[in-house]
Amino acid sequence: MIVTFFNTFFCINHDTLFHVNMCDYNDHKEQIASLEDMMRCGYKMIPLNDYGVFCCAQDGAFLSPQPDGTVAHAARPLGWEQFRFCDGGEPLQVAPVDEGTTIPKIIHQTEDPSTIREQFIPNINQLKSLNKEYKYIYYSEKDRHDFIYQHYGWDILKVYLRINPRYGAARADLFRYLCLYRYGASI
Repeated sequence: MIVTFFNTFFCINHDTLFHVNMCDYNDHKEQIASLEDMMRCGYKMIPLNDYGVFCCAQDGAFLSPQPDGTVAHAARPLGWEQFRFCDGGEPLQVAPVDEGTTIPKIIHQTEDPSTIREQFIPNINQLKSLNKEYKYIYYSEKDRHDFIYQHYGWDILKVYLRINPRYGAARADLFRYLCLYRYGASI
């Protein structure tokens, strides 16, 4: 599977390339573009590094996925024109959870340090006092690891750990999505 800058993957239908989101994998897995499909459409692969490539057309233009799911061509490769190969089967799927009828009244909060920074304690106390009917849970980095492993297993935790720690906000965002999926869907 050829994965784009947008973490989408290329599909082909009647020799027309398009790309779709990973979450739509099951709807489009029969249309996944192979290397042979790409070459049949007139593209040659130019290696970029150990796992990445550019797709160059015969006229020298570079294949460029667009945010709306279409493809265009660029005169030179910048960011959107870099692709990677994803071998190893289907993308990871998060197991479905039973849907509940309400979202539990829990405030989930996380930050990078292992303990709450002193300057945030007054804000947290005010948040709790304004929302007395809510349970408050703070997650340290270790708590995030434990939560993801407990509710989603090692495969999803590995995805989380692959995010460079320098991008703490990206790690926190993934955790928030997983937390919302778990607690927002069932009790």
